[in-house]
Parts: sequence; C-alpha cells; structure tokens
Amino acid sequence: MKKKININTNNFKSIQSIKQIVYILKVYLGKNVTNSKIVKQNSIQILIENFDKKDVSKIIDLKKKKNIKLVLLLTEFFENNNLNEDTNLSNFNKPLNIFVFLLKKFNSGKLLKVKNYFKKNMEKKFFRLKKYFYKFFSSNIYHKYMQNRLNNIEKLIPHIDLFLVAHPEIKKKLKVQYGLSSHLILPILPKIKKNLSREKKIKISGQINKYRYEKILKISDYIYKFNKLLKNKVINNNKRLFLNVRSRNFFFYSLHLKKNQNWSYDSPFRYFYSIMKNEIPIVIDNFSNNNSRLITLKIDNLNKLEYLKVIKNYKYIVNIFNNKIKKYNHYAILNKIKFQKKLHSLLKEI
Repeated sequence: MKKKININTNNFKSIQSIKQIVYILKVYLGKNVTNSKIVKQNSIQILIENFDKKDVSKIIDLKKKKNIKLVLLLTEFFENNNLNEDTNLSNFNKPLNIFVFLLKKFNSGKLLKVKNYFKKNMEKKFFRLKKYFYKFFSSNIYHKYMQNRLNNIEKLIPHIDLFLVAHPEIKKKLKVQYGLSSHLILPILPKIKKNLSREKKIKISGQINKYRYEKILKISDYIYKFNKLLKNKVINNNKRLFLNVRSRNFFFYSLHLKKNQNWSYDSPFRYFYSIMKNEIPIVIDNFSNNNSRLITLKIDNLNKLEYLKVIKNYKYIVNIFNNKIKKYNHYAILNKIKFQKKLHSLLKEI
C-alpha cells in the first residue's frame, strides 16, 4: 500500500479557523500531501494542536490500529504552566466570579426578586460591579480552557513521533519543560511581485480587540473596510470582533499587531501567509525573532505620515524587502533539507 502524508483536521469542526496554517503546511510539505479527516492505514498523520479528551483517546486508538506515525504541530506558547497565559489571575478573583455565575442563574422566583432589588437600589454601582466581575469571569474561562488543552497535549506526548513548532520560543520551552526536541517550520517564501492594483488601503484581518482597535483607529481611513464595518462599534476587553477581508482586490501591505500591550511574541505564520499572498507584512513592535525581522517591514508609528510614506515608496520597498526574503530563504532551504530527512526516516518506519 502506498504510504501517504496527510494533514488531519478531525479535531476541528471547521477548517476556516486554521485555513492559514493548513495552507502554510501544504506549501512546506509539498504537492503530495493531502488534507482530510480520514485516517488511512500506513500513513503519516500531521495534527494541529487543539484537542479535547475524546480527540486524545481517538488518536491514541487510531495509532494502535492503523499503523500510523503522528506529527504534531504546536502553535501556542508555553507560559506560566499554561498555554498563551499572558494574564495573571489571582485566587482572589476566582471566587468573585462565582458571583457572576450565580447572577446568570438569578432569573426566577425569589432569586430574581433579590436580583431586581439590587438593580433598583444600586443601579449604576450594580452594573459597574457586574461588568468588572464578568471581565475576570471570562478570563478564568479562557484560562481553564487553555489549561485543558495543555493537559491533552501532555497525554499525547508519548505517542507523538515528531514535533513541529511555529515559533523558536515554543521550541525552546518544549525542550526546557519536557526535554523534547522539535523542528521549527520555516517555509521557503516567494519574492514579492510589484503590485499594479489601485487598492491603496492596508489590509488587516482577524480578531479586533480593544488594544488593536485603539491602534487601528489612528489610521482608520487607510485600513480596508474598517470605517465601514467597525468604526462605530463599541470595543471593550470582553468583546472581540472580526474584520474578515474577503476581497478580490490585491493589497500592497497587511498590518499585523500583537494581541495586547503585554504580549511579547511575533506571529511568523501570519507573516508567511501574507507574503504568500504577495503582501508585505507591516509591524510596529521590536521582536527578538531574527527570522521575523527578515520577513516584515517595521514602521515606527501608525499615522498618516507613515502610511503615505510606505505607499509612495512601495516600489523601492519591494526591492529592499526581496533582498531580505533572499537572506531568510537561505535559512529556510537548510531547514527544509533537515525536515525532509526526518520525514524520510518516519516513512521508512511505517
């Protein structure tokens, strides 16, 4: 039977949330890679981390029955004994959130009368406290969700044959915390072709939280469809909106902002995808990842002057940027050779 390599998305209800990751994996792995929820005998299955307990049990069982090799891609950061934990939640906050949970249940009988009494007599104070508690309540839900994801990774670790990582820091933490070696994904990138499009606005897509919203607002007139779809929306820390750009237009640039003020990591997969779509990724932060420095355009501020500068100098920037991609690709080619050797070894074991 012919041995196959498959990107398995069985643990995702919809591929939409991971379409960029799947696209990059296909480019990195080559033409002979499939993308399916079906697990075939004698194959390599590439998994993208985000598992519940049922997923873990199913994967372990399939490995035994189907004679498969498992490759796991990790995209989240190990922080404070959790994944993506950039918010310190105190034990003091957690009991208070029980109050919020109970508020949701106070909708009938005597409990509803108590709730209405507080609403009537405290009014603004009541709603201010309620908003404050909801903030921490939702944070703790996220904290617990990510903790469960980490627990499920740890259950799968003994059954994984090769770990792939999306960022050097994940590679480092995986080694320090678990003593595991991994392979960093660095796809070979195409050069930017000079764009003849008339669309001069900058593209941004994905989740828009309060931090990003306030940053974008400074140059909202130059962000594609932002004013039309989001400018009058109320954004707070508990509410997130998405600006999904589905356009046939070709963009010169795409803007990539970190997720909040305290976040210290860059997003290489987003930069890869933008370049593959012939967009130059713009960032405003200084990151320590040298590879990301080679594939992004760093600007000092988000304002009209900077926008006009990058639009006016587009052709010149393309030439400079392609030289940076050439340097990056030197490392990417060496990276690909190492990965192919590892993949070939796995195929021989099937």
